Amino acid sequence: MAPQAISMVFTVEQGASGKAMDQRKDTTPQDGHSFDEALELAGFGRVQIVLVILSGLGMMASINEAMGMSIILPAAQCDLDLNAAEKGIVGGAVFLGTMFSSYFWGYLADTRGRQIILKYALFATSFFGAASCIANDFVSLLILRFLTGVCVAAPASTVYAYLGEFTTPSKRSQMLSFASVWGGVGIIYVSLVGWWILSYDWVLTIGDSFQFKPWRLLFIVNTLPAFLNGIAFCFCPESPKFLLSQGRNEEALEVLRMVYRINNPSRRKDEGAYEVTKLRLDPEDMIARDRQEQDGKSVGLLRSMVQQTVPILKLPFLWYFLICCMHNIGAFAM
Repeated sequence: MAPQAISMVFTVEQGASGKAMDQRKDTTPQDGHSFDEALELAGFGRVQIVLVILSGLGMMASINEAMGMSIILPAAQCDLDLNAAEKGIVGGAVFLGTMFSSYFWGYLADTRGRQIILKYALFATSFFGAASCIANDFVSLLILRFLTGVCVAAPASTVYAYLGEFTTPSKRSQMLSFASVWGGVGIIYVSLVGWWILSYDWVLTIGDSFQFKPWRLLFIVNTLPAFLNGIAFCFCPESPKFLLSQGRNEEALEVLRMVYRINNPSRRKDEGAYEVTKLRLDPEDMIARDRQEQDGKSVGLLRSMVQQTVPILKLPFLWYFLICCMHNIGAFAM
């Protein structure tokens, strides 16, 4: 779950004098900085801009797989001998896979890490998306599209948590909105490449019965952003918020130092420029970590998932949950 935005801004003066630096060190909390304080001190810049693009591409990948079928099915219906009912079922298979797996991916992202789930899910999405091009009947296409939906559910939601945990509270809502714009880019992408590729009428015969036509190539082109995005996430660090919640404070601090160095290239060689030396968990995060550790020791996977879900069904989170559900229903129904 993405962290709540906090309206709190911490000013960082660039090029401060030695006296000012000493004053800031004197005012450093003895128990360490909170995560949002450390993130504000790391600054806003190149890291967040790159992650907005990568997160947007993750959102674009999910839109490509979901909306691309509306362009492919009319071209494939004769070759696969699909009737109207079968086209409707295949078209909804991605959404069905997303419904079945979204909760599980969210649990894994909260317990195993955002970055690792994103990269593996994106590679799996591109694999099943590209494999859809070899489907030769209704059943094989249905299974492959369902598996694509299962995998694409991870980047569709986890990118928001990942981006939000690298973005300063004062800019978080703005950056998440910019990333959401890429969903529209995905619709434009599948429309343009569909118009371009399907305008050709070539046939590549493989074996006795398999014919590779433009609509099959469209599966590969539509899933290409997911594959490239998976490669990009291999070079990205884990979310510092997740690392901190798992008790890996030194790793989280090292990621924040890297963010500071990239966002402030003029001070990259100054090892002591980033004043945060210790991180502390917020009270609610500390309670959540203690509960997670207790659940992990005493219960199995399914029961742990249930126990972590129960707080969402209690006020005031229940209202937020219902509002988000209605928002998503309205967005996809239109």
